Amino acid sequence: MSRPGAVVEVDRNTPPTLFHFGEGFRLESLPLGARILYPPDPIDPIPHPERAIRRALTKPLDDDPLKGLLRPNMKLTIAFDDLSLPLPPMAAPDVRQLVIEEVTLSRRAAESDLVIYVNLTLVPMDGGHKSMATGLGSYRSVRPHHNVKTLLASRSYMHPPDSALHHSCIRQGQLIEDAVRVFHIETSVNNHAFPAIANFLQKRETDWTTSDQVQFLAMKQFTDYAPPSFKRTIFHSMRAPYGLTGVHAGQVDAVHDKTLEAVRRQMTVEVDG
Repeated sequence: MSRPGAVVEVDRNTPPTLFHFGEGFRLESLPLGARILYPPDPIDPIPHPERAIRRALTKPLDDDPLKGLLRPNMKLTIAFDDLSLPLPPMAAPDVRQLVIEEVTLSRRAAESDLVIYVNLTLVPMDGGHKSMATGLGSYRSVRPHHNVKTLLASRSYMHPPDSALHHSCIRQGQLIEDAVRVFHIETSVNNHAFPAIANFLQKRETDWTTSDQVQFLAMKQFTDYAPPSFKRTIFHSMRAPYGLTGVHAGQVDAVHDKTLEAVRRQMTVEVDG
């Protein structure tokens, strides 16, 4: 079981805290009494992703098995989230690749008898009705909620009940679901965001080993003196070893509730005061 997140109050024994500094890093001593929020350690990934995907497709939530929805000569569209998420980029195989390979169906555009939407929910803002309403919507459909007015009317995009963006997307999504047969597949991953060479960035400073300290000093030396373009190339080439923590398929609301549970397990840090 992974270690939960924590709020650590700085005292005289607290080591300097790591900060990202542009495309580099630095250690800073925080004032006594300051509080540092550390995220939970990465949740253990599902040991057999292919089996989990197969199970999700054959035993979906509040929907028929995917195989039963398919028929010869039907118009089928398979849509999936673009590669702007997650950040840093995911090491191969991307969980969306696993799902697409498992479906093994060609994509069809235009009017469809069935739409299969494959989603990666990295944060609570993603997925659910927003997938279809925003992911496959035109400018005319996203204009009502991708604006400053919606931002000001939202307490947090990361808490859908308090998000005007999500309220609008849910209304649009329900209209879409009434008109189009959609089978949703949603995935979630842990927060294992850095490869082995930069794994110290994933740790609390009190957990750093001698090896971590050496890696930090080497990377700081590199980032202090390397040209910006070269640093950017190196960092953009890193691939994160995210682990699959959940895959659910079926009706959009039932699926998204399960997905958000997995995301919250990875992200939530209890803070008093």
